[in-house]
Amino acid sequence: MAYTVHAENYSVIPEAVDTAAGLGVPLRLGLLHPIGRGKQLSPLACEQVMLLVEMAEKARSYGLDVTTNLPPAIDPDSLNRSHNLGACGWGWDLLGIQPDGVVWLCVNTPRVEAARGGSILRRPISDMISERDNGIGRARQLSAQDLKGVCAKCGAAEICGGACRTLALEVYGDLSGPFPTCQRLYDAGVIQPEQIVLESSSA
Repeated sequence: MAYTVHAENYSVIPEAVDTAAGLGVPLRLGLLHPIGRGKQLSPLACEQVMLLVEMAEKARSYGLDVTTNLPPAIDPDSLNRSHNLGACGWGWDLLGIQPDGVVWLCVNTPRVEAARGGSILRRPISDMISERDNGIGRARQLSAQDLKGVCAKCGAAEICGGACRTLALEVYGDLSGPFPTCQRLYDAGVIQPEQIVLESSSA
């Protein structure tokens, strides 16, 4: 079972957990990324995000395989699942291709040059992803050390890669920007500084 969780369907998630437990099936709980049609829906409030963490933990206590895209600082178990959703395949095993052949970093990426690869009618994708003369090639060169905001302080960035770069581009206009959900929770004090694994502390 899979749910994209937002303010409008949040109330049914406890029932979904119970249903998944009854059926013994894996459960995916993904926070809404307000991109594209997702802008018509409302993301969860910070308090609701924390309650969603509790729901995920409850489901795991039933022995369910639960995956989330919740920040590792508040749901560290998300990094230990067999098919973790934190690390998106943008630019690697996921690309967006329009009917006219133009290739983008992701199907949901804002249509700006920073995320544009070029046209498959003019050059092969293998060239786009290996060269730095286009948005996809440059994005693939990003590392955890290039990330900004709260992601620059978090050791989990080495694993999750800053999560959704499309959402960072949408919100901050920068592929190196922090993952907006993590930044919002950090700014609101939901994620405490001591929950962030500083890279310097692990050196």
